[in-house]
Amino acid sequence: MTTRTESSRIAIIAAGAWGTALGASLVRGGHKVILYSRRTEVVDEINTRHRNSRYLPGISLPTSLSASGQLEQVVEASDLIVLAVPSRSLRQVCNDLKALPVRKRLDILSTVKGIDKESKCVPSEVIREVLGHLVNRLAVLSGPNFASEVACGLPAGTVIASDDEDFLKHLIDIISTTNILAECSADVKGVQLAGCFKNAIAFLAGVAEGLGLGMNARAFVVEYGFRCMRKVFKRLGLPMTTTVGLAGLGDVVLTATSAQSRNYRAGLMAARSETLKVETLEGIDSVHGLRFLVRDAGCRCPLCLFDLVSKMIEGSLPPTSVMGHLFNGVNNVAAMTKTTLEAE
Repeated sequence: MTTRTESSRIAIIAAGAWGTALGASLVRGGHKVILYSRRTEVVDEINTRHRNSRYLPGISLPTSLSASGQLEQVVEASDLIVLAVPSRSLRQVCNDLKALPVRKRLDILSTVKGIDKESKCVPSEVIREVLGHLVNRLAVLSGPNFASEVACGLPAGTVIASDDEDFLKHLIDIISTTNILAECSADVKGVQLAGCFKNAIAFLAGVAEGLGLGMNARAFVVEYGFRCMRKVFKRLGLPMTTTVGLAGLGDVVLTATSAQSRNYRAGLMAARSETLKVETLEGIDSVHGLRFLVRDAGCRCPLCLFDLVSKMIEGSLPPTSVMGHLFNGVNNVAAMTKTTLEAE
């Protein structure tokens, strides 16, 4: 953590687990942060009891971290807008921002992970599409970050990507005051896509664990998913370095090996034929988008990981069949390993 004399005024849209955790970290770094939430009970609890028991149970928050249910007030009082909403809510939130009588262009940092179901766009593209000229500068943040650990002040690493070098430096300066080590990237689309890929990989890793297939099978699923990610990046002409960085490999390692991951837990639940909770599905909404993105890019993975995950989420393919298709399909692809090694 680096000490800075200049404090930033930051609004975080959505007081979920990650938005609250990031807000707590930024406040401890000396910044003025206000969380926005539609839930009155969440706003009241943060302001009076300095807790968010709905999303971060058992964790005490800084007393100077505040919350509000008034979106216009929150936006007007801030220099930086952090969007920490679920991917399925992003378009509506952007429309809400657009409808405000905002008298300034917005500097935005998006932490959203997912692909828009309607347009198959990554979050930054949705933001620019909806807000248009209201966007002044835009960046994205993604990495292996469990909200509960960040909220408690434990160290973490992440990636911030932007095509605006000055804005990127400004954000790194802000984050450097916290317990989060931030790396720079110019690969805005790749950093976001990596977060989508890891959701699918973590989900399948949870399925393997839930079916009791052992650690060997889980390792195979993770490596195979990672291989698919690299193939897609290569096909799209995106930097391969992103796949082996914090937003790619780093996030896969974290979320595909721990029950703290909502996507991993969703896979566990699905394997045990349990009903998936809405909040666990928010992260894997992107799987459906990836399914079409991979197809439209003309990328031919030996077996489409995302088809399998999509069918399982939809309930048209049982967990045991998913794993059967995966292992048998890979086994039946002639010279797959040789072809992959030559391609890379």
